[in-house]
Formats: sequence, C-alpha cells, structure tokens
Amino acid sequence: MDPPLKKRIVIDLSTIVIFWVCLEWYIYCPDRVCDEEINWLLRIALGFFAFRLLQLIGQLNPLFKDLAEFIQRLKQLKNKETDHTEEK
Repeated sequence: MDPPLKKRIVIDLSTIVIFWVCLEWYIYCPDRVCDEEINWLLRIALGFFAFRLLQLIGQLNPLFKDLAEFIQRLKQLKNKETDHTEEK
C-alpha cells in the first residue's frame, strides 16, 4: 500500500514527533520507571524508520525497483515449481 505523497509525509512526520517526544521523555525523566517499555518502543521506531528508508530508496531508485521485481519473479517461479512437483 502506497499512500499519496502528502498523506505519507503527514504519517511520517507525526510518527517522528511521537517517537521524538518518547525519546526526550526517556532522556530527561529522573526516575527510570518505564525504562524497559521506552527502550522497546524506541527499538520499534528505529526498525520502522529503517524499513521506511528502504522503501523510499526502492521507490526512487530504479535499480532497487528492478531488483525487487526480479526477486518477486524468482519467488513466483519457485512457487510454480513446488506446485508442479506436488501434483506429480
């Protein structure tokens, strides 16, 4: 699912703001009550942004787009081969 660019910018910026607030609260909070939960949340945020960066690179760079299409074709060929061998 690829939302329009304006909607994607709003989604990304709101996500950045939410995680930035969590990070600032984590840094400046005097007592470490929710240390495990905030650490877990920040790791999820890092994974999210790494995925979004790879997705953006894939959309902008035709080399990566072609690579993704090639990998999908390979998966489809493997699926067809396994279906064909199971029928025998």
